Amino acid sequence: MYETHAPLVGDVEHPTRRRIGPYPTSLLVKPELRPEFGTEKVAGSLGTIDAKIRGSAVTWHVAAVHPPPPLPGGTSGWRVGHDLLEEYCDFERPFVLAGDFNSTLNQGPMRRLTSNGCTDVGSTAGTGLSTTWPSSLPEFLGITIDHVLVGGSEVGAADYRTVDISGTDHRGLITEVELPGVD
Repeated sequence: MYETHAPLVGDVEHPTRRRIGPYPTSLLVKPELRPEFGTEKVAGSLGTIDAKIRGSAVTWHVAAVHPPPPLPGGTSGWRVGHDLLEEYCDFERPFVLAGDFNSTLNQGPMRRLTSNGCTDVGSTAGTGLSTTWPSSLPEFLGITIDHVLVGGSEVGAADYRTVDISGTDHRGLITEVELPGVD
């Protein structure tokens, strides 16, 4: 585990935590960026948390997202969850979306997002084929359903890699995104 991220890892008690099923979505932002967390929940989502980060020149919108998975016999919730995320891609303002999208870049919902203004950081960093699920298989046998999408301004990715995390069926993504206009 990377020493700089060790304080973020752990089994944290949360009032909405369930014994089975997905855990609540989390968004970790460096305190020195002074995030202003929103309270909106995106319908059709297993959890979306957003924050504004105000820089000297621009305000960034950052969201941790988790649309539902496509389930046998019904993909409407999966499609609706992704359709709601298209709002971010249409923004004139800069944004970062990160999380379990339950979709590969080859599937229709992600193709729509990436053709409407969202850029997949893993693809631009040349490591987009680093798989994130399931973590129980060797990485070369998995698929990439966890993503970091950016848009609205020129954005640079200084770092993008997957890491193994105990207690989950996904590999984690560590991404350092350079936000122009944020001090």
